[in-house]
Amino acid sequence: MTKKIKKAKENLSNLPSKDGNYNLFNRKGEMVYTGQGNIKDRISTHSNEPDKPFTSFTYNLEPSARKRKQTEEQRIKRYKPPLNKQKK
Repeated sequence: MTKKIKKAKENLSNLPSKDGNYNLFNRKGEMVYTGQGNIKDRISTHSNEPDKPFTSFTYNLEPSARKRKQTEEQRIKRYKPPLNKQKK
């Protein structure tokens, strides 16, 4: 299940506290970061960064740590998000 949230700040309280993958997008709709972990915790952390470069995000729930890591690696290779430089 993938969900798209258009206005990041308004929807943080509605995020699930479950594990999955997420993608952060800039105003142009370009992916700037992809990650994995607890959806609510991770996206909330990113939204509190002072130079927050994202305006929307998507996420999908995935309980398997192996599948989350595999999905994250595939997205980094395919989309080359600029904020994932340390994982390239």
